[in-house]
Amino acid sequence: MPEWIPRARGELSSSELRELARANEDDVFSLEGELASATGWPHVVLVPSARVGLVEVMHALHVPTGSEVLTSALNFPPLIERMRAHWRPVPVDVDGTSACVEGLARALGPGAGALIATHAFGRPAPMAAYRQLADRHGVPLIEDAAQALGAKTEARGDAAVISFGPTKPLAAWGGGAVLCRERAVADRVRARGRRYGGGRASRIARGLAFELVSRFGGPVAKRASADELVERWLTDPAGEPRRRPWQDAPMGALEARLVRMRLAGLGRRTEARRSQHRSVSAELASRGLDVWPDVAGGIGFGVLMSSDDAPADARALRRRGIDAPHGELRLIGDPRVSPKAARLERTLLRVPVAW
Repeated sequence: MPEWIPRARGELSSSELRELARANEDDVFSLEGELASATGWPHVVLVPSARVGLVEVMHALHVPTGSEVLTSALNFPPLIERMRAHWRPVPVDVDGTSACVEGLARALGPGAGALIATHAFGRPAPMAAYRQLADRHGVPLIEDAAQALGAKTEARGDAAVISFGPTKPLAAWGGGAVLCRERAVADRVRARGRRYGGGRASRIARGLAFELVSRFGGPVAKRASADELVERWLTDPAGEPRRRPWQDAPMGALEARLVRMRLAGLGRRTEARRSQHRSVSAELASRGLDVWPDVAGGIGFGVLMSSDDAPADARALRRRGIDAPHGELRLIGDPRVSPKAARLERTLLRVPVAW
């Protein structure tokens, strides 16, 4: 087993550095076409981040301002805070790691404007059932696939968002993409994207920092004194989100070229990740730990493990060279209304795999 298994991948090789030196504006347009080919979605628009993309595609789909947006109660708080400026997020308790189908059916009413399917931890949501609900109520269905690029679903939404953050399946220096069924929706997302501005230097610096931590950060992160640094800066806060300069910076040629290079090997990496997921799951289960099996269509985006004291176990695993994050997704809403999501927030760890 490697001495250090990071939550973010550091893969920048000397050949990649040479390729990055050749980046130009054509990389942005080329990446959109390559993503369309790789994912099977007909129209792709690059955006500053998945959280920006989700808000912009909801505007492009004409989700009424002030309407209810049904989503998983186990979610990403900074995304939900962005949505609150325009809509009313309605958390629905989970079945597994996705919003419960029966709970969604009860919550969908005349005030609903959209349904968001969250493919948490690379595990596909039950899209066929979601699709039926969305069609029955006449609302758009949008996939939050930030953690699930490469997952196989039984049906598709009207649009989806993916992320190229350092901790995501296609790890790069940030940015994201909106995947659309209809050209008109993609055109509206592209037009709205002109509102976003600076911060690219901060994004590139953050990406390089993740690369360095991934490659060389083991000895530092294993020390107890590093806990506050790791938990404060590598994990988004549960409360009021901190706005950082890289979050709204449009993707440029350098970031697009890096994603293009890594997209070429996505299928191979996904299969390697699935293989390692099986091996790590078996090893952890043999030690009597409460390990979640992967699901059909999943990408093996880390092994999920239930723990009585997840924060303490995350620190213990880090001492052993495994940067297992706790709290990547958190409860939104009332724990009395969403008790399963509340329990997962307290008990769930994602053990990254080396691949």
